[in-house]
Amino acid sequence: MKFTRHFDPGFAVALGLCASVVCADPPANLLTNPGFEEADPIFVEFPLGWAEMPALGPRWREIGDDPFNPPLIRSGRRSIDLPTLPGQRFAGWTTNTFGDQGQLFDPPYEYGAGPLVVRGYYAIPANDPLLNVLAGLKLEFRRTPPNFSIYLAFEDLSITGHTDGQWRRFEFMVSQADFDYYHQLWGGPWPPFPTSVSVLPLRFLPEPFDPSTEQSGTIYWDDLEVVQLPPCPADLTTTSDPNSAGYGLPDGQIDAQDFFYYLDLLTSGDSQADLTGSSDPNAPDYGDPDGTIDAADLFYYLDQFVAGCLP
Repeated sequence: MKFTRHFDPGFAVALGLCASVVCADPPANLLTNPGFEEADPIFVEFPLGWAEMPALGPRWREIGDDPFNPPLIRSGRRSIDLPTLPGQRFAGWTTNTFGDQGQLFDPPYEYGAGPLVVRGYYAIPANDPLLNVLAGLKLEFRRTPPNFSIYLAFEDLSITGHTDGQWRRFEFMVSQADFDYYHQLWGGPWPPFPTSVSVLPLRFLPEPFDPSTEQSGTIYWDDLEVVQLPPCPADLTTTSDPNSAGYGLPDGQIDAQDFFYYLDLLTSGDSQADLTGSSDPNAPDYGDPDGTIDAADLFYYLDQFVAGCLP
């Protein structure tokens, strides 16, 4: 492939700087009590900012709380677990709860802004694997109270088996494109738009549901994080290593990892590399994919890279 467009030296400067330093401050964790270390000031047997479902089912664990069944803890002294609850199809924790001052613990969400990313760590003991159960995270995007209805919900229930007791990283992202998919499918959008998101670590017995179905296993969660990334069109990945966690997941920063990730898309002919019909900002098809992957797409991506994150 031959490139003939003038190469913008600003890109070289940006790439060189971002290869060695962070180009933007990392976004703040929007969760209250993400490591489950703090007790609720009134209901002291439960973690601040979290409610269990069903009541008295999932457990808030602490080092030394059960010498015959010690908990798995990644950091600090606390974690949460989701044990087997006979006859129950669903068990989880949720941020959809209120504090003693009436404050909502669901993280805030700005509809139409950047993607929302939830990250965290889970562990499953080798001697208590998940059997006939799927586990993961669910995000319920909610309108402003008193409406408080769920606008849309997204989940990733891909966890099963065991981790041999080792902690594994889990990431899940919802972008505006995910909302738009369901808008197109079901005839949306449907204002008012969501202003908060409920975060639910959960386990689920899939269809067909039979209370007598044998299920087993316990999954632990610790050190969760929820961030809403700034609108950064050139932010495509956390790492350029296809074998590393975060490959293909934006991180709110534009750096050399994103550039090399886009080159992977371009050279493999991935449809995601098709970004534009023209590299001329004044052309009517600038920024509109045309079904062809060529040099115009690369130069358009370079424009987005140099432009950085939107304010």
